[in-house]
Amino acid sequence: MTGQKVLIAAVIALIIVAAGIMLAFGPGATGPAPAESVPVKKVPTQDEMRALVAEIAGQIDGDAFAALRPGDENTTAYIAIHDRLNAFRSANPEISYIYTMRKVDDTVEYVVDADYGSEDGVAIGNGYALTDLDAGLLAGYEGPTAEIYSIIYAYAPIMNATGSSVGIVGVDMGFVHRP
Repeated sequence: MTGQKVLIAAVIALIIVAAGIMLAFGPGATGPAPAESVPVKKVPTQDEMRALVAEIAGQIDGDAFAALRPGDENTTAYIAIHDRLNAFRSANPEISYIYTMRKVDDTVEYVVDADYGSEDGVAIGNGYALTDLDAGLLAGYEGPTAEIYSIIYAYAPIMNATGSSVGIVGVDMGFVHRP
């Protein structure tokens, strides 16, 4: 009798699994039908990215930015820049990550990270050593630049009152597919 109960339970489990597969992949399953069109995420051009990142950088107070030090994450200067970055990300939902950085000798350090306060955000002073692969990032200290790989990166200089570059704002557009 015990063997029959196991066999019945196995058959019932197999039926449940088969029904689940049919619901997930059979007719009426979610997802576009073959004749439906699926909206494609707009991929900005390099010129559009340069313009966007330059606009963001132009709205950051470079003198306040340059004065930020580790531990200043709760100051009004930090919060103002943080809120500005998040406002741009909200207005441009294709932006997946937006942040500011500055060069310190042979390293770059994050200053204001729009994700600060979340598990993915970094505090002032976190960073990494520069490599030869950072050409786009380094070019961002001189003027707006954009690179397109599987992710679009764009950088623009943050200027102080005297017109000197004190850091960069960086934007990542997430994974994109170009037709």
